[in-house]
Amino acid sequence: KDTIANITVLNVNNEPMSNLEVRLFYGTSADSARIDEVATTGGGGTASFNFNELYKSGQAGFAVLDIYIGGNVVGIIKIEEETISEETVII
Repeated sequence: KDTIANITVLNVNNEPMSNLEVRLFYGTSADSARIDEVATTGGGGTASFNFNELYKSGQAGFAVLDIYIGGNVVGIIKIEEETISEETVII
């Protein structure tokens, strides 16, 4: 099954924001396991990330990642293995 993360970005009026760069990131040092992925929101305000290549079958859990927009942390997402994880942020 796919390991997918969807981040939906809304403005303060709950309207979807398109063409925004969303970054999901984890890394504590240069030697640590790192995840650093970028996607752009579409017309519905959602950026989608596919982690199939990073998830290893049998792995217990996957990752908790920081959500960056405009260089600022705006939230976190817990990505579950072999499922679609979703988070909505308001900026």
